[in-house]
Amino acid sequence: MRAIVLTATGEPDNLQLSDLPRPRPGAGQILVRARAIGVSYAETQIRAGALPFPLPLPAVIGAEVAGEVVEVGEGVPGQLIGNMLVGVTGGLGAYAEYVLLPAAMACPVPDGLTPEQALAGAAPGALALALLHKAALSGGGTVLVEAGASSVGAYLVRHAKEFGAGHVIATAGTPASIPKTIPLKVLKDG
Repeated sequence: MRAIVLTATGEPDNLQLSDLPRPRPGAGQILVRARAIGVSYAETQIRAGALPFPLPLPAVIGAEVAGEVVEVGEGVPGQLIGNMLVGVTGGLGAYAEYVLLPAAMACPVPDGLTPEQALAGAAPGALALALLHKAALSGGGTVLVEAGASSVGAYLVRHAKEFGAGHVIATAGTPASIPKTIPLKVLKDG
């Protein structure tokens, strides 16, 4: 299989296309044929050497993938084969044609979404939901979402009331940065 291998930290040229053996899923794992992979800001910083990477290089990095399940490991239902899922690897292996991930860290791509669309929403949506669960909102208080037009902020704005907020106030850099899909009231002084 083809994979992008980080051979050393530094320049982007240190990411090399390589042929590697196709991985086999172990217990609790699924193997997906990647249709879309995410490249996070943190991964660009790892590649550059600005963030530490705790494993020896060369390595296939990458945490986010959407793709079709082609094989399952022990303890994973066989009926997942052929399904389109989006999930996270735990930090390694997504920059590849075939990607292993824990079955517990994957969910179906909803009907009507492409793998690319599902992947784009998965990480920021999961982070926003984790924040809303941790906040344990109750009593209808007011929530301020800074950077409400960001990928995580947009999910916080969209779902805060479902989690118990009475009012949601969001900040944004400019009117142009506000997503058109989120109805907002703009409050002005006076």
